[in-house]
Amino acid sequence: MNQIQMVSLEDLVAKDHPYRKLKKLLNFNRIIRKLKLKQAGVGATGYGKERLVYCLLLQFMENLSDRECERYLRENTAGKWFAGFSLTEETPDYSTLCKFRNAMGSEGIERLFRRCERNFRRRDISATRSSLWTRRR
Repeated sequence: MNQIQMVSLEDLVAKDHPYRKLKKLLNFNRIIRKLKLKQAGVGATGYGKERLVYCLLLQFMENLSDRECERYLRENTAGKWFAGFSLTEETPDYSTLCKFRNAMGSEGIERLFRRCERNFRRRDISATRSSLWTRRR
């Protein structure tokens, strides 16, 4: 049976999804802006550095290899939403993710995670891979 239905990616991601919590907790636009990444030569031209940074964060949070992250972004609606892709938009392949991470370098990635960690500490939140984030008691 073929059905055509209008859907919004926003509606497909649960209101209480952990990615929604994370986006509310951290000001990613500010964090990314403070990284001062160069647009040219970093990642594929069509994706933009901001979305590729979100992809790196997803890759870390979900403990994914480049190839696993490529597939995750292609198949997971919450992952697409978090990284800023539309439902049908092409997502980065593994080589784009690898090139972007290499272009950021270990120092750039360390700065990204340090800024995220500072934001968590300011809100008295502990973040780990297993829990992603929990309020300290």
